[in-house]
Amino acid sequence: VAAALVTGQRGAVDNRVWEDMQRSGLAHLISISGLHFTLVAGVVFFLARWGLSLWPRFCLRLPAQKGAAVAAILACAFYLVISGASVPAQRSFVTATIVFTAVLVDRDPISLRLLAVAATAVLLAAPHSLLGPSFQLTFAAMVGLIALFEALSARRARKPATSSGPTRRVLAYLGGIMLTTVIATIATAPFGAWHFGVVATWGVVANMLAVPLTSFVVMPAAVLGTALLPLGLDQPAFMVMGAGVALVLWLAAEIAAWPHASFAIPGMTGGCITLIVLGGMWLAIWQRPWRLLGLPPVLLGLGMAVLGQPPRLFVAPDAKVVAVLAEDGRLVRTPGELDGRVAEAWRTR
Repeated sequence: VAAALVTGQRGAVDNRVWEDMQRSGLAHLISISGLHFTLVAGVVFFLARWGLSLWPRFCLRLPAQKGAAVAAILACAFYLVISGASVPAQRSFVTATIVFTAVLVDRDPISLRLLAVAATAVLLAAPHSLLGPSFQLTFAAMVGLIALFEALSARRARKPATSSGPTRRVLAYLGGIMLTTVIATIATAPFGAWHFGVVATWGVVANMLAVPLTSFVVMPAAVLGTALLPLGLDQPAFMVMGAGVALVLWLAAEIAAWPHASFAIPGMTGGCITLIVLGGMWLAIWQRPWRLLGLPPVLLGLGMAVLGQPPRLFVAPDAKVVAVLAEDGRLVRTPGELDGRVAEAWRTR
């Protein structure tokens, strides 16, 4: 798992670990995505800003945060290369680059326009990714989180600023983790049901425990270990990372064993997901009260999915294996090699 977080190579991750991570709602921690790029860029940005602030000659000519933004962009580019440039990594790199470029030109980068540019860049490079779970899950989560950010920013602008102490800041951080986890879970759950047929029940609890651990232990240690690798001094950092990863995997296994850790959505069809997407985009884009008109299509799509019937025909992503649901409930499939996770998703449906 530690190797997957640094290099993007996930072939050595055990199927049982994958199952625990999916049932607990923590599978996104293994797939390199926005969270990991944010943590890598954040660690480099703040360390670079602190280091440059100790160099008076530099700061007199250029603000330290702009030099740190350049360092963060270079760190993201390096992370993209060594991680294999998957679709979530591409999206995250483009988004992070735009964010730090906005810092360089003194502009506010957090908006749905930012996400539109990132989506366009990814689709120009890999148009087929539009239909894959990786693209849909990552962009669905980002749409929900940016819509939340814009709503909270508008609300904060109407309220006078107040000073906050350390206790309130800690509570605000924990509340932020809970709120963003709930929004990201809601935004991605329909796509999880569409592709995998299941939704994690305890994902909010699992993420509240695992995300801070990943943010403050696992990824900072990964950045430090990678930086020290050419000097042969990486072992202590990677030992810390390994301990953090072990604790995350223990949390995933424990929460996956809780009662009703996941439940199946049998009838998520193309019509259901279309209604949910159109309604969800209406909710996300508009800032006026009429945004609530997006709720009926979402609820209708969810109702149809819950009350619907499972599909009777299954086709592998490469179209080399086809299966049919027999009357006795068995899957009768054509011969050929089938990915184990695809087969598991079929059995779940």
